[in-house]
Amino acid sequence: MKAVGREGRTGWLGFARSLAVDVLVVALLAVAISLVVVIVFPSLVGAEWSSATFTLRSGEVVVASTPEDVVALREKYRGQIREVTFNQDSTKIPEGAMLLAMMLPLSLMIYTGIRDRARLRHWFSPRLEDPLHGIAAGVGLYLLQFALFYTAIEAGLVSTENVARPTAGPISIVVALVFAPLGEELFFRGRLQQIVFEQLGRRWSWGVPAALFALLHPTGSGWMLALAVGYIFAVGLVLAWLRQRSGRLVSPVICHAVLNACVLAGFLNRFIRG
Repeated sequence: MKAVGREGRTGWLGFARSLAVDVLVVALLAVAISLVVVIVFPSLVGAEWSSATFTLRSGEVVVASTPEDVVALREKYRGQIREVTFNQDSTKIPEGAMLLAMMLPLSLMIYTGIRDRARLRHWFSPRLEDPLHGIAAGVGLYLLQFALFYTAIEAGLVSTENVARPTAGPISIVVALVFAPLGEELFFRGRLQQIVFEQLGRRWSWGVPAALFALLHPTGSGWMLALAVGYIFAVGLVLAWLRQRSGRLVSPVICHAVLNACVLAGFLNRFIRG
């Protein structure tokens, strides 16, 4: 692995202590940032869905205006629903747990940027091939997602009936394309992969960060959850490989951003809907 420092054998206990400290500080930082946003920018917080749009397999569109209508329509059209979209004020940030989730990448970026500031110059030193590798890997991972989930849907293992997606606004787009790639790659492929390498050894330096990365992105339940976690774990391994191959974070960050951009664009969803 092209990493600063040497491969070590501190052990799982040492790693667990380091990880626990990092998780605690990042969580507290996310709470603090969320409170600042609520207090300083109250007009940006409070996105609530105004309606839910049910797209049926027949192409018919039905709109629910209350939570009770959503429950009733799910029951009425069970087995016929292709997608549910919650329409909300896309210029605002949701409250509560969703606000914390959106602030988490920013807290990861700030925390890792401070703790590992001496390595930032090396991690982001420019090389011509890094952006090209990142773009190619991002597109390839999205094609893998396309094939995996479309096949699972066609085979009946996964249903889109219980998949609900909110409308994407400018704030969520910035989070997905800037804060998430930078923050998560700084922490998982920068700091965490380095810590695992130094404390547990080379053979764990890909799998452990990838597993923790996958657990941070649970989606759905049942087969959907299993496929999502497995797919994100594979994404984590590819990102770890990009990090090791170059010794830098440029290609993992670009790969992550390209993958998120494809997901936001909803290419798979549009293809399924026809």
